[in-house]
Amino acid sequence: MVNRRACVLALATLPFAAHAQRRVEPARLTDADRADLQRIEAYLNGLRTLEARFLQLSDSGGMIGGRFSLSRPGRMRFEYDAPSQIVMISDGAQLLYDDIDNREHTIVPLSQTPLAAFAAERLGFGTSLIVTRFERLASAFAVTVRQASDPTQGELTLQVTDRPLTLQSWVVVDAQNLATRVALTSLSPNVQIPADRFDVGPYALRALQGRRRD
Repeated sequence: MVNRRACVLALATLPFAAHAQRRVEPARLTDADRADLQRIEAYLNGLRTLEARFLQLSDSGGMIGGRFSLSRPGRMRFEYDAPSQIVMISDGAQLLYDDIDNREHTIVPLSQTPLAAFAAERLGFGTSLIVTRFERLASAFAVTVRQASDPTQGELTLQVTDRPLTLQSWVVVDAQNLATRVALTSLSPNVQIPADRFDVGPYALRALQGRRRD
């Protein structure tokens, strides 16, 4: 069984002390690399909204599925499959984790998470994002980035298939260098998503009421 809270919060980790003193070096890129990165950047920036199924895997081998929603800038929702009652929602400013069964609630600034880079209004390889590694895989690319404004916030690797370009998965590395992998299927890009899917208010209120009862 996957340690769900540990896996979820790997996406919402606070500044990475393990990397705080490490200097981040950009990857050495060829002209062909830069051309492909421009294509990938344009594709990702074209995803203004996205809905997909996801499968989340931990280093221990556990997995859990669910539904992912994105609406730029900054709004995301991870809704985990039943019988789990876990949701993780970003309203563009804060990221809330809510586990009804275990009465666990956490809120962190979205800016202090690696996924803030992915959900930004626009992502820019080589500008807002430092590309630290670029890999050519079989019919796919893997792009590893850190936020230029604060590289200590963590590392995000996006894997995109080629021809056609399609977001396939990402990997987030936490402060203990443990990886959380999220694979996407059944992508529906640029669909209309109700704004209330990204409302953290009801969950924050429930967390406050729970603390008062305690």
